[in-house]
Amino acid sequence: MGDKDIILNDYYARPEIFADLMNAAIFNGEEVLTKEDLSELDSSVSEIWHDKEAKRTRSVRKYHDVIKKAALGVEYAVLAIENQDEVHYAMPIRGMNYDSMEYIKQIKELKTQNRKKGASVHQTGAEFLSGISGEDRLMPVITVVIYYGKEAYNGCTDLHSMLRLEKENQGLLKYIANYKINLVQAYRVDENSFKTGL
Repeated sequence: MGDKDIILNDYYARPEIFADLMNAAIFNGEEVLTKEDLSELDSSVSEIWHDKEAKRTRSVRKYHDVIKKAALGVEYAVLAIENQDEVHYAMPIRGMNYDSMEYIKQIKELKTQNRKKGASVHQTGAEFLSGISGEDRLMPVITVVIYYGKEAYNGCTDLHSMLRLEKENQGLLKYIANYKINLVQAYRVDENSFKTGL
């Protein structure tokens, strides 16, 4: 991580700046979040894969640039920022990977909580298999990609646009889950959407 990344991450980690950015990026400038609505989260996400054929285990650990838990009324969401000063042509995959690892992290936490409560004694077969109950719910994860490049972002902004499909096979798209990045291009930002003078 370079000096520029560290400076940006420190800047956006400030609760009032983070809230302001999210209000502009996902709430159309409406002041939905305040710094008091935010709490810190561990920026690391990890996953372990067991390859039975190769008889080895592989672990992956990634770090969000900035991530916080946000209170939205009585509910919570996980909000993250990824800074990009260059176009990342695989950003939809990268973002999807980060977000899915965040959801996996939440599932692990629910499993741990359920075990501590002794829930496994009362679980159905399906609940035992998944480790969570039919009533357990996850916090939504929203990642905003802030692009600082001087040129317009020319990479794909969703998974579907990355796929190679002939015209006659385009109908398959309705069966393929899409993942869209929430892109903010710094040079196009309307300053009036921000309260803190980003």
